Amino acid sequence: MKSANSLLIDIGTGTRDIMLFNDANSLENNSKIVAPTATRNLAREISKENRDLKIAGYTMGGGALSSSLKKHLKKGFKIEIEPEAGFTVRNNLKQLEKTGFSVKDTIKEPDIIFDEIELEKLINIFSDLGHDFEKLDLVGIAVQDHGDHDYSESSRKKRFDYFNQLLSKNNHLSSLVFLKDNLPEFFTRMKSAARYLSNFNNIIKNSVFMDTCIAAIAGCWYDKNVRDLDAPVLYVNFGNGHTLACVMQDNKIFSFYEHHTSLIKSKTDFFSSHLIRLVEGKLSFDEVFEDGGHGCRTFDKINFSKLGGIVVTGPQRGLANKLGMKDFYEASPGGDMMMTGPLGLLRGY
Repeated sequence: MKSANSLLIDIGTGTRDIMLFNDANSLENNSKIVAPTATRNLAREISKENRDLKIAGYTMGGGALSSSLKKHLKKGFKIEIEPEAGFTVRNNLKQLEKTGFSVKDTIKEPDIIFDEIELEKLINIFSDLGHDFEKLDLVGIAVQDHGDHDYSESSRKKRFDYFNQLLSKNNHLSSLVFLKDNLPEFFTRMKSAARYLSNFNNIIKNSVFMDTCIAAIAGCWYDKNVRDLDAPVLYVNFGNGHTLACVMQDNKIFSFYEHHTSLIKSKTDFFSSHLIRLVEGKLSFDEVFEDGGHGCRTFDKINFSKLGGIVVTGPQRGLANKLGMKDFYEASPGGDMMMTGPLGLLRGY
């Protein structure tokens, strides 16, 4: 892609990884930021509040923020919240109200506005650092989206079902890359991000959206050592929250697997077996799900010994050694593993 300015934002559990990419520069000379997520910052702010709260804005990652809001209710304070902001805590608004929140269609004078992208702030930061731009050719957003579900459904299963639906139609990376006009309705957090960016149509030419786990794996391609591999590769992204593995060659996805990093840390004996059987088509969805993971699917099985390589990425990639994985390569495009997510958005677009 030829682009004067692409702002690529990968919002994970712990950090948001940001690159301002300009193809006039070498990969190493593009500006980048790794910072705490807005979710963590807001959670910390709310924990210090001692008053009723009115909240407006957009859908953010739950986690620490959701926990902080629930603790605020337990202190005896009231929380009024707009629907889209409320999806941060629970996708079903009736169920959200049962937990103590008061959902209001519109809040005119909010105490807090949910915004995990903070586009104006980022533009100002890069401008202050010397970047002169009036328009962005591309804004890319990667978030972890569990999709629309209610209490009667497992969020783990539902999230995996959504990816499985998309890949069953076409097991190609492009099936997991979305523009604002083809974003599935069930990805509520991505849809909210798209609505947020629509407020900046005057400066944004194009936008692209991906899941964080997928983006990180896609971005490994910008490491020349990875790009030169000419057979199916097993990719493992050890994220702070989720671990995703897939076998991919070029853009074709052979198999797909997702588990929780915390469980892999606590029960290290099963993971290597899972990977081998995933590649060879011998691992079942039920086994992964019943073990606390999201699931797995093998579209095209191959012999594990025929892999062109094993590539790992993610902030918890140190687990690869602890798990006894052998002969793996740590992708670091432009010398920085933390930029696989932003670069995956660029590749996806």
